[in-house]
Amino acid sequence: MKDILTVLITGTLLLFQVSAGAHEPITGPTPFGEPGKPSQVDRVIKVDMKSMRFDPNRIKVSTGETIRFVITNSDPIDHEFVIGDAAFQDLHRKEMVQMAQMGHVMTHVDSNAVTVGAGQTGKLIWTFSREGRFEIDCNIEGHFEAGMSAIVDVGPAN
Repeated sequence: MKDILTVLITGTLLLFQVSAGAHEPITGPTPFGEPGKPSQVDRVIKVDMKSMRFDPNRIKVSTGETIRFVITNSDPIDHEFVIGDAAFQDLHRKEMVQMAQMGHVMTHVDSNAVTVGAGQTGKLIWTFSREGRFEIDCNIEGHFEAGMSAIVDVGPAN
């Protein structure tokens, strides 16, 4: 009986989080980096969201580099700017589809993601602590599929 009650409570809490558009924020290291600190920004990169594209669509950084992204949405619709590896992005896209099917809209102001409204500008600071190829995607339903993705190549520190 105790196990059944635990499952019911856990399921109810999870359903509440999903229906509210909530998820666990990233607060530490991940396979694709970690939240950056404003006092440690090495470089500012401006990104424009326009015509279902990111410009630039390929970014090169060095391992350990902390980037302040200044993201301008020049489109008449909202977009996301989400940093992650392919597995993270795939999972997030599925979460966004589920939210849309339930009639909810997920907006982000997370350490690795920000939703930028039409005509607005957002900012995000991220430290690329590992070498590899990572993605910046807009995971609003249909946007990634329309080509809204950019590549971040993280190479050895200089």
